[in-house]
Amino acid sequence: MNALGAKHALVITTPIGAIPFVDARTNGFRKAFKGTSTLAEIPVSDLNSSNRIKTITETQLQKDQSIDAVFSIGSCCIAAMDQARTDLGDRGKSMHWGTIDLTAGGMQAIKNHDLDFALDAQQYAQGYYPVVMLALYVRQAVRPAAASYPTGPAVITPDNVARVQAATGSR
Repeated sequence: MNALGAKHALVITTPIGAIPFVDARTNGFRKAFKGTSTLAEIPVSDLNSSNRIKTITETQLQKDQSIDAVFSIGSCCIAAMDQARTDLGDRGKSMHWGTIDLTAGGMQAIKNHDLDFALDAQQYAQGYYPVVMLALYVRQAVRPAAASYPTGPAVITPDNVARVQAATGSR
């Protein structure tokens, strides 16, 4: 969002303390973002309700016209964000939109330039690398050569979405 020039972001998230990994995502965004951020808190019970997420998002955006970017904490919010962007008309088109995690609909939204980006965690690598490292240690006393092995996130944008779709077989 910083590179896109956003100044005031609405972060679609859950109430702080409700889901620890979501708190980490929310806090990470707020720490890295150089502008102002406002939270749109979605009750955990509403995370499967695209209509409820859209309503909460649109209410926050109507309350504060200075918001020029929307960032969501997960794939649960992509369809609602896309609909909110459409409902906002020209204002929605002039805003920046991003998310964490990805769905087929999210890939299409990136392809259509309705989402600026998605940060896609690499869960396979997050689970696979530790197993391989532990197996090597147990079998051969081999320790990792580095202190950490980044597993992402992959940043999916309109510039690379076609390559990602080709690699994953997504449409």
